[in-house]
Amino acid sequence: MSSNSGAQMLAGLGAAAILGLSWLLKPAEEKSEVQKELDNLYSGKVHISSEDMADAKRVVAEIENTIKHKLKDVMWERHRIRCKEWMYTGSSYEGLKVIAPDEFDIMVALDMSNHMPDQSFFGLLVSLFSSSENSIYNFIPAREESTFKENVNGNYVLHSQKVMRRFHSALQTTVNAVDFRGLRVWIGQDGPAMKIGADYQDRNGEWKYLKIDLVPAILVNDRYHVAKPNRYDTTEGAMGKWRASFSEQEKKKIGSAKEDQRKVLRIMKTFCKGDGPLAFIDSYYLKTVFLHMLDQHPESWADTEKYFKVFLSQLVRYIKEGNLPHFSNQEYNLINHFLDKRDTVTNIMRQIEKLLELSDERLIAILQRMQRSP
Repeated sequence: MSSNSGAQMLAGLGAAAILGLSWLLKPAEEKSEVQKELDNLYSGKVHISSEDMADAKRVVAEIENTIKHKLKDVMWERHRIRCKEWMYTGSSYEGLKVIAPDEFDIMVALDMSNHMPDQSFFGLLVSLFSSSENSIYNFIPAREESTFKENVNGNYVLHSQKVMRRFHSALQTTVNAVDFRGLRVWIGQDGPAMKIGADYQDRNGEWKYLKIDLVPAILVNDRYHVAKPNRYDTTEGAMGKWRASFSEQEKKKIGSAKEDQRKVLRIMKTFCKGDGPLAFIDSYYLKTVFLHMLDQHPESWADTEKYFKVFLSQLVRYIKEGNLPHFSNQEYNLINHFLDKRDTVTNIMRQIEKLLELSDERLIAILQRMQRSP
């Protein structure tokens, strides 16, 4: 073989190699204008810096360490109830919090075994006291001598709101008795939970606000139940029921999600907060749609625009079908009572359908307006 032909062959091989690897040299696929605006919304409004979250969690830890031992003593001295552990739940601990690190949810596990019958009977008793086998709201049995009991249909049950009121009183006593060393702290009620509010200075000396929702929980049949009854339930004694908690399972599922998947949910939460009709959608409904979507779409959600619209399509489908199954108990319809708000539900469906039909220019304008809003 001549040196010229060899050189030509090598040149040909080199050209072929370059052509074969040309996909490596291609620029990444250009983002759509809608995706760019979704990214801008995320970086400019949705995302919370790690430094800001660390500042807030430091304050939460300071408050917890300040009140934990005193609260434990007060609950035992007054009610012979032991505070066992504090469990961190909700969006701030799931990586789903948006806009500002100003809300933290903590379940306080209580040992109320001396107010309840033998644990070996719980499976039977709780099933008998449930409103239906598919309910996540249950009555919990109580001993006859318990100061937290209520007679419902001839059965003694541990009344969740009696427990909550005593817990609130003990927490108020605790907050009044301790020194928070520079923090401005107060206590109130936020729905069924006790709220501790605090003004604090961040690392830059700027004053900020956060709240901590504390809710008592008890362990029954290997599952925690929290003192949060179903406000829509009008049956006898319903306000004394406890809600089964699936926080730990949900946190584990969300923890295994990809960052681009969590990003879509966080954008959706922020978008709904800023949209009139969609602001009525409970954030837990959005979280539940997200949990279902993780199973339906395990792939990467890097195409934010695509999965933002898939999310909207899934949400309106559940509403039209009149059934959003609870992720951990799919026989339970989360939106059963929400559907009674017919005008609100109709407005939500119309708004989502309108959003899905909008031109890119109109959707971009909405996203830009949300970025400018306070």
